Amino acid sequence: MDDLELDINDDDISLEKEFNEEIEYNDFYKKNVRYINLFFFYLDKNKNIIRIQKEKKHIDNNVIFKKELLDIIENKEIFLNKKYTIRDILKYNFNLESENVYDFINSSSKYKFLIPLKNINDIFWEKTIEKFNHLNSLYFIFTNKNSMLSKTKKIYLSKKKRKTSKKRLFKKALPIVKSDFIKLN
Repeated sequence: MDDLELDINDDDISLEKEFNEEIEYNDFYKKNVRYINLFFFYLDKNKNIIRIQKEKKHIDNNVIFKKELLDIIENKEIFLNKKYTIRDILKYNFNLESENVYDFINSSSKYKFLIPLKNINDIFWEKTIEKFNHLNSLYFIFTNKNSMLSKTKKIYLSKKKRKTSKKRLFKKALPIVKSDFIKLN
C-alpha cells in the first residue's frame, strides 16, 4: 500500500490560521442571553440594607415573562417572617457593541446600562457579547411593608365655607290693623 500523500497548499494554511484567530475572538460576538442574575435587596424602615440575596435564572429567547416575574416577587416578598413590598425593579442589560469595548474601558461613564422598570411586564434583553453575559441582571428592591406608611400629616385643601343667613318664612301674614299706624304731623 502506498502512503497517502496530502497536498497542503498555502491557501489551506492561511484559512486554518484565520479560523484559529476567529475562535479567539468568538467570545466578543453578540449572542442571546441565556441566563441572568437576580439580586434581592431587603431594606428596613430606615432604608438600610439588611439582606442581599443572589440567584441565577435561566431564560429563553432573551425574555423573562410577566408571570415568571410575578412568581419571583411572590416567592421573595416574605423574609424573616415579615412581609416586604416591592419598591423598585432595575434591569441591567450589558448590550455594548464589540467595536465599543475599547472605548468603554477608557470612559465607561458615558454608557448607561441600568434601567428602572416602571411596570411589571415581560422584560426583554438585547443580545450581549458572550464574554459579558454574566453582567446581565435584574435587581429587586423590597421595603418593609410598615415602612411604606406615610408619617406626614395630610393637608386637605378645601374652599372656605361661607356663612349664609337663612330666610325665615312666616307661615301666615299678620293682619294690619289701622290702630297700628301712627300719624305724624
